[in-house]
Amino acid sequence: MTAWLDTTFDVIAVAVFGLAAVALGGWAVFHAVRQTFWWPKASARILRYWITRSGDEPKGQPFFHPVLRFETEDGRSVTTISSWGSWRRPWPMGHTVFVRYDPNNPRRAEVTCVANVWGIPLTVVGLLAILALLLALRGYLRSP
Repeated sequence: MTAWLDTTFDVIAVAVFGLAAVALGGWAVFHAVRQTFWWPKASARILRYWITRSGDEPKGQPFFHPVLRFETEDGRSVTTISSWGSWRRPWPMGHTVFVRYDPNNPRRAEVTCVANVWGIPLTVVGLLAILALLLALRGYLRSP
């Protein structure tokens, strides 16, 4: 009976984790592809950083979100805060970076860098690869 419970638990755990990872990964890949191929690109200046803290605690880890200013294809000036934040300031203030922005809502803009665009999809793929490896090695790990 223990083997049946282990197998059922394994199947349920893998199914729940796998479905959640596939859903998150699918959304992240869709967003990365949309941002890379369909959102217009613009040159932006980093004006300053907006600091948030993990867990909304005063002593939580600070995350630095660049405040960006750029012009859209139709010449509108946009100032926005990137939703992507880093534990350090990756670019100096005044530095010029490239951004991709949502043409329907230009305030939704992100700095074009690998970590920002492809970080979540690559992380999910890596976690799924580790899960697949652990499942493949499951028999060897349980053997005496």
